[in-house]
Amino acid sequence: MVQLTVGSVAGLIAVGIFFGRTLVKWTIASGAFQQSYWPIVLRTDAASSNNVRKDILWVARLIPAMSILLSITSVVTPLGLYDTLVPGTAVQAPFGDHPTISNFFDIQWRQYATTRDQLFNNGSAYLVGTYRNVQSLILNNATEVVEGLVVDMIKGGVGFRNHTIPPGFSHGVTWEEDLLFIEPETVCADTNLTLDYTVISANGTAISDVVLTDRGGFVNLNQTFPNPDYDNPQTNPDLYGRAYMAAWLHNAYTAVYLNVTNPGNQTSGVRLWRYLNTAMNQTFLIQKDSLTKIVSEYDSLVMTTKFSDYLGLTYGSTAGYTNASNPGIDTNIFGINQENFTSIHDWCSYPSRFSANITNILVGCGLMRGVPQRQGPGTPLTFETGSKWSQKMFACATAVKATIKTVSLTYNRTDGSFRTLAVTDIKDKQYKDRGSMPLWGVEKTGHRYRLSELNLIWGLVSPAYQENANISTVRQPSLFLPGWIDPLSISDTTVINPGQNLPGSDFSVSVLSAAYSVGGFSSNGWMDYTGKSSIAMWARWQNLSLNAETAALIPNLIFTDISASAVVGTKGVLQPGNTARQNLVPSSVTPMIVTVRYQVPYAIPAAITALLLLVIACGALMATFLRRDGLNQMRRHLQQLSPGRIYTMLLSPGASSDMLMQGEDWSKSLAGTSSISRETSQ
Repeated sequence: MVQLTVGSVAGLIAVGIFFGRTLVKWTIASGAFQQSYWPIVLRTDAASSNNVRKDILWVARLIPAMSILLSITSVVTPLGLYDTLVPGTAVQAPFGDHPTISNFFDIQWRQYATTRDQLFNNGSAYLVGTYRNVQSLILNNATEVVEGLVVDMIKGGVGFRNHTIPPGFSHGVTWEEDLLFIEPETVCADTNLTLDYTVISANGTAISDVVLTDRGGFVNLNQTFPNPDYDNPQTNPDLYGRAYMAAWLHNAYTAVYLNVTNPGNQTSGVRLWRYLNTAMNQTFLIQKDSLTKIVSEYDSLVMTTKFSDYLGLTYGSTAGYTNASNPGIDTNIFGINQENFTSIHDWCSYPSRFSANITNILVGCGLMRGVPQRQGPGTPLTFETGSKWSQKMFACATAVKATIKTVSLTYNRTDGSFRTLAVTDIKDKQYKDRGSMPLWGVEKTGHRYRLSELNLIWGLVSPAYQENANISTVRQPSLFLPGWIDPLSISDTTVINPGQNLPGSDFSVSVLSAAYSVGGFSSNGWMDYTGKSSIAMWARWQNLSLNAETAALIPNLIFTDISASAVVGTKGVLQPGNTARQNLVPSSVTPMIVTVRYQVPYAIPAAITALLLLVIACGALMATFLRRDGLNQMRRHLQQLSPGRIYTMLLSPGASSDMLMQGEDWSKSLAGTSSISRETSQ
């Protein structure tokens, strides 16, 4: 096929004009050329601005400008169009109605083993849970979907979901589900005491001048015994009051141990706080025997229920040493030992002798020694010789609660793979009134079992069993789980209770115990959460260790990370009950559909063009309606500008050359006349 070019088209037009130029053709051809840009480019008479009315001149200039603007608009305007996926109309989920909220027996151990014990099951083999870390999610700082769980590594908590996906959607789908979550809740109180030291070796393995510095923990210690609210822990666990109690007792026992002050003695009549041998920023030397116990732990996170681990106290030992602030006075003249510090956990939580019931909730308490902060100039991540470091200490209290959260999920594959199943949002479930809140139940044992003897069964309860004699119930958004942590055996490397297979009862106690045995001599031996082996974890703990509020997130994240490898959500237990008609929850999903969107900036040329066209159209209409015979006058004006009529009037005067003649009449009479001879035209 022959392709036409501008030159060839111009040549064809020239040939046509040369071989057949009637007067009508002159008129039409003239209009075509006058409407082109050639008069402007060639600077012909039509482009002249001399002796031309300004309004006509501006209109003449506006026409090519509008043509250029229209050309730009025709190219730019379509560029703003693009396809995107947006939520469509909600439809019933292909997997039908199903219960989305798990319950107590839907919580299972992720890993199992069989064991035998002559005291259980007549010596036959039975299943127990085991623990091995699958994958640490603690550095992701995101919500993760793992097998059987939705893991919140932003705030802490695991949601139980036996993952299913709605098939049959080509562009993905989004939906919401209400899920059972187990989440830790922690509050920390700053002791205002720090461990300070100087690095004396390049690799950071040797330190010197290890001192305990009074940042207000002794000198500003309130001399009134704290009184946390223990009345109704299901409504108000008062975690701050418990953490403050632990911090206060830690500081008080430490002050007495260092002979900063004296204890009270009712027998001798000596009052408490009779003297106070300290000042702001005063330092107290840590004894040499305990130096060997903290050299390897000074550079990392430590969480322990043993509030005196950095002092080197042992059970039954009341030895002291010289106080650096006053070398003439020996420390521990009042016989403080490990038993005194162990009682802190009982004050913060509950003694083991208390009854196992819904009121005595699970509370883990311990001392956190945060990742040290560098003092003075230098990089905060490198232990350089001569650099000085300070390690803050916090007393923390953690409770574990079961709650219902609304989870937004998305899925955008069509092959059935779970790789793109993701969580976009997690929020607390909203309730219309108190009657719509969940009814929680905990088994009632009376006073037959103590906290140290039994982890109770709990879960969501049908209203029909609210008054059951064997169940204690509360109607509220969350349930603080019952339980108790033994601070003396918390360093045992067994994370899971081998004596029974009730993960719903045991896992929160076991995992919380592991979360409070990080570093030092209380390491659980399963996963390194100290930051020693991971600079990324170490840096994150360092940032969170700046104050008590952010430090409270550390035990939450450790609890969540261990839980993700310990338990899984299922729908295999008590299946008939789980699929009963009264438990069905309608499920709908919102498919993603393709729609066309537009980027507004690309519409600017079109908007300008439309505005100018509107102005021109309005001006033309106004001119038409405000002038009498506007259209007839325009017709006469166009006829007077016709090249054919001008030629006939000039070259053949009197030969029907009336400018006012109708176009059809003029065309029949003169327009068909052949071209004037070359000599005449010249």
